[in-house]
Amino acid sequence: MIRCIYSSAAWTRALTLAAVAGTLLLSLGTGAWAAGEATPEQQERVETVVNRLLTVVKSHPTAYTWPPVVKVTTEAGHDNAYATLMGKDKDTGLGISTLYVSPSVLTEMIKDNDDTLAFILGHELSHLVHKDVTADPDRDKTGYLANTFSRQQEYDADASGMKLALAAGYSFKRALGGPREFIAQGLDYSSFEASGVDHPSWKDRIAALDKDQESLWRSMSAFENGQYFLTVEQYESAGRCFTGVTESFPDCSEAWSNLGYAKLMQYCDGLKTADIRRMGLGQIVVGGFYQRPRSLELKVRDKNPHPWNEAVVALKQALKLNPQLTLAKANLALAYLVAPEGRDPARASKLFQEAATMAAADTAIDPFTRAAVLVNAGVSDIARGQMVAGRLNIDRGERAAAALAGPGRAAASTLSDAVLYNRALLLADSKSAPDQTEAMAGMEKYLHSASPASAWWPLAFERYTALCKARGASPQAESALRSAAGSRMRPLNSLEIIPGKPLTIADPLRKVVAMLGESTPIPLVPDTNLVQMNYPARGVSVIATNVVLALRLSGPNAPALAVRGVGLGAETTSLQIGMTKAQLESAVREDYEFTQIVDPEVSYRFYRSLGLAVLVRGGVVQEMMIVQVPRQS
Repeated sequence: MIRCIYSSAAWTRALTLAAVAGTLLLSLGTGAWAAGEATPEQQERVETVVNRLLTVVKSHPTAYTWPPVVKVTTEAGHDNAYATLMGKDKDTGLGISTLYVSPSVLTEMIKDNDDTLAFILGHELSHLVHKDVTADPDRDKTGYLANTFSRQQEYDADASGMKLALAAGYSFKRALGGPREFIAQGLDYSSFEASGVDHPSWKDRIAALDKDQESLWRSMSAFENGQYFLTVEQYESAGRCFTGVTESFPDCSEAWSNLGYAKLMQYCDGLKTADIRRMGLGQIVVGGFYQRPRSLELKVRDKNPHPWNEAVVALKQALKLNPQLTLAKANLALAYLVAPEGRDPARASKLFQEAATMAAADTAIDPFTRAAVLVNAGVSDIARGQMVAGRLNIDRGERAAAALAGPGRAAASTLSDAVLYNRALLLADSKSAPDQTEAMAGMEKYLHSASPASAWWPLAFERYTALCKARGASPQAESALRSAAGSRMRPLNSLEIIPGKPLTIADPLRKVVAMLGESTPIPLVPDTNLVQMNYPARGVSVIATNVVLALRLSGPNAPALAVRGVGLGAETTSLQIGMTKAQLESAVREDYEFTQIVDPEVSYRFYRSLGLAVLVRGGVVQEMMIVQVPRQS
């Protein structure tokens, strides 16, 4: 087994935020740098630091050779530092303990910081000392278990490696400078995403080491969790994350802005097709939220009006703290456009105009968000009858969106759908036959690509059929269009066991006890902290270490599990223990694979896009589990 300090999930996430994947041998930046050849000076530098650390190692394993061989090399083909057993010693027959460091780790990541190098090498030495490089059949019997223990081993190796570095005379502050730089470069992922890979997030790892600023790092981790939940349209979970950040750091303007966005999306998610028809709105673009808490980094439904009010309060607080927050202004404009007591398009357009001007020079937002602000500004213009201004803003948004093509920019399709819909709306009102024909084609294209779960989709179909009738054309059947567009569902991350009190993957175990009461922890693997807490009266079990890893539903008392389609106003489908396989397949039309989680003899259907495992026996659903399972290498 190979133990390494980095994980490629950070690099994968840079390509697509929704990707949660990992294997045992992972690198921080595969494909990011040319590896280059090692130099004698690099080899000597690493050996010097290792030898200094070895002087403070109090005990070492006897199951393989010691001290380890140190290699600064490109031969393994990975931008990484890791410990492994490489071959056998010809005299003793023992495995040869080896530390590998690629030259790019030194030149691109650590640079001249020997304190960070000492922490990294101390971490890898600790994997050898703790015998993490040898397989444990009890722990590694499924990929899920292997990843679970790998994360705990990373925390342990961090703590032990830092102790070695400090004992050898290196600086704690400078040692953490490297991981902080990794975060600054975007080479990290959220705590929730980390539940599906073999390494914790860097923010959580630093929080475990840096007790003086633990609250700051935990809040940054919560911010990143919230940002991920916004990406996958889990707005309530996101709101809880950002509420926690604002409670700990009330001056974090980005957290207030994102909290306002999350609350606004909760409100908009409750809008039905009839509401949108009454408002006369074109399709708005969502996704405008801050992805980094810069103010923290400097220190280191029924249609319900209540979320709307909370959104406006939070957005105004964000602008009070920082009037230059483009997204806070743009989302406040959006709030006035969808106000429950009646839209205010004039006020919305004024704010959108200001936000669009600010967006042009705002380096804190990405091209997608900049384009979304322009398209939403166009929707606001159209809502107040300013058709020319609306067309100009939508055209500007489309041009800005043209730069979004490429991997990892799935949100670009949402933007394209909104442009299609809104341009077709403008053309449909024209008296020109060519314009109406173009509007008909645009609506048909929209119906083929947009999510049928969106509250705008039925409106588009109504307009499409009306245009076809006016032009004497035969419309495609609604069922055929829905089938062509396909169905997409939001990933699951939480379970509302008690009304209004959800449990979420990555929540601390103490929250489970506080919410559901004491339960005797049942060890799932001997001599580990992986346990299951059973609450049969509620039909729920919780698999956890010090944090929640999976939420398990079984038995007649299990609550229903609500899954929702992608898109604002999407419908909710209920999954229940005891439903038939046919009912399950009708409700969840997603691809699945078979996987083992705790017991290698039990195979679940795993819907990776949902984070849902389902055990079907005798044609009936016997168990469901919200869980992140690693991809098989």
